Amino acid sequence: MSYEISLETKIDVKVETLFEFHQNPKNLPLITPKNIEVSLINIPEPFEEKGVVVLNITKWGITQQWEVELNRIVYPTLIRDVALKSPFKHFVHDHIFKPLTSNSSMLCDKISITLPFEPLSHLILPLVKRDILAMFEYRHKTTKRILESIA
Repeated sequence: MSYEISLETKIDVKVETLFEFHQNPKNLPLITPKNIEVSLINIPEPFEEKGVVVLNITKWGITQQWEVELNRIVYPTLIRDVALKSPFKHFVHDHIFKPLTSNSSMLCDKISITLPFEPLSHLILPLVKRDILAMFEYRHKTTKRILESIA
């Protein structure tokens, strides 16, 4: 069964600035909580649809390699990444960027997950959802702080 997690934050920057910040995978470590280590192994050049980003993500002392396909890119409103390899059975992440005014935007993250080993994994679903939401709340807060400080 697939589960959805979503979060929205208003950021006082142009939608193009918000998109371009997220388009650069090198910014991911900057907006990742301190208890998670992100190592970029492969970044596609150019950053375009069907490119695959490879990351090592370490949390609680356990490193897992993620392979994420840039499934859909629509400048300046959408980046969709789909995990080809991850701890999840299914993981789709839509970064949606909505212009509000000429100098403000809405950052929307929509994550769709399916856990492995269902129905047993259903027992840990509340913990997983809470953990993902906390990570994205941190990312939103940090993205807002970084971008608004240079705007």
